[in-house]
Amino acid sequence: MDILIRDAREKRERLLLDIETLEKEIQDTNLKKAIGRNYDILKNVLQQHQEYIKEKKMRKLRRDANDYAAERVFTFAHKFDNINSDNRVERAPTLAVHTISSITTSDTDLSSCSSVTSEEAISSMQEQRNISHNKSTFLLEMERFRKGTKYNRLAQATHTREPEGGRDKGQSDPNPCQDIDTCDFSIGDIRDIQTLLSIAGEDDSNNGTTFDDILRELGINSSDTCTSGLKPRSRFTPILTSDNSIDVFYKLVTRDLHKLENQYTLGRKTWTHNLSPQEQKALRSFDDIKEIVIKEADKGGNIVVMNRKDYVGEIDRQLQD
Repeated sequence: MDILIRDAREKRERLLLDIETLEKEIQDTNLKKAIGRNYDILKNVLQQHQEYIKEKKMRKLRRDANDYAAERVFTFAHKFDNINSDNRVERAPTLAVHTISSITTSDTDLSSCSSVTSEEAISSMQEQRNISHNKSTFLLEMERFRKGTKYNRLAQATHTREPEGGRDKGQSDPNPCQDIDTCDFSIGDIRDIQTLLSIAGEDDSNNGTTFDDILRELGINSSDTCTSGLKPRSRFTPILTSDNSIDVFYKLVTRDLHKLENQYTLGRKTWTHNLSPQEQKALRSFDDIKEIVIKEADKGGNIVVMNRKDYVGEIDRQLQD
């Protein structure tokens, strides 16, 4: 009886180990499937954003190429001295025309520049100031999106530089954007680029961080999201009545088991063994041999006797199948 109990316990431990290994394999398989689905979704979303940004860039490049080809874009690079604001408007046309003549190389361009009137130069200067203001607002908005800081007064947060000949105290540069002076942004362009910046994120961002966070969340919540797919074992126990034959059988067996246990613990072995002393000695000698595995077959009433190495290899083969 002791040998049977010990064999039953060992069999139970092996079964629990096999069940735990199978559940781990099932969880790993479900986790890989979930990761694959999320990876495909992230890849599709990223591809959509990349195509959208590429389309916007190509549209902007084509529009700029058409504008430069049709000579609708001019660069006014003027500079005021330390004079009053009332005289700036009067001197602006002359300075603007002089600047255009100085940077023009061909005779055709010189003749076209000489025909510029004062009213056209003033309107061009006013338009250039509006474009510079739009550039300033766009640059500040871009920095706000990249750094995540809040600017309470965007219109007043501008760079200042010292013009030649000095400047009045508190005077700010009308065009603080030093790196995009040659660009031409409309209100629609600035709105589109601000939207794209909120999607694109920072330039030095790590593209793998978001995916690593998703993998971490999947690993933490794998016990909640992954299931074994097997039907849970029933825990239902029927109520046994006093006149039920099953109840009578249960009481008789438990009484005999308690009786045998008490006799074995007290040293009064009233029962006789069904094996000879030589057979008992040979059976006990198998306990010291660790290279041999003796267990009941999964099907039928046969006894399996195998080499431990072959037995472990058979377990691995069945798990891989």
